[in-house]
Amino acid sequence: MNNLASGQVFDSVIKKERRGEYLGKTVQFIPHVTDEIKSRMHQVTVDNPKTVTTSTLFVRSGERRPMRSSSRPRTRGPSE
Repeated sequence: MNNLASGQVFDSVIKKERRGEYLGKTVQFIPHVTDEIKSRMHQVTVDNPKTVTTSTLFVRSGERRPMRSSSRPRTRGPSE
């Protein structure tokens, strides 16, 4: 393995969840996805002990907003 893409990691986590490896627990980014990334990075060093491993992890954090139960649009006041 010389390249690890997020799609490969998510695919692996989803397959593990479908096989029941998480014992029916809800799949979460931390620890399930991060553990898969660490496991794959470790496997690269086991398979190729003389290989130099460089990793770059891009994280994009977004704004999280709570869902509103009201269907009425929110109006903003002058201070907002």
